[in-house]
Amino acid sequence: MIARTKFKCVKNQIIRGSSDVTMQAVTKDSHENAGFFKYDPAGQITLYSVNADVAKLIEENQEYYIDITPVN
Repeated sequence: MIARTKFKCVKNQIIRGSSDVTMQAVTKDSHENAGFFKYDPAGQITLYSVNADVAKLIEENQEYYIDITPVN
């Protein structure tokens, strides 16, 4: 089973050649986001020391789907 969530990048800060990225769960500011807000109304993901090449793919104020899939 896969759980799909939707987060917005609120910070992508370069620190010593890598980035710290913070994302927050979307709010109900659109019809689609209201559906996600219903199931994950609050939350934050922070990634530290993100590779610079990967960090370039993550833009502040952009929304992203985050899929949660079990390893086994």
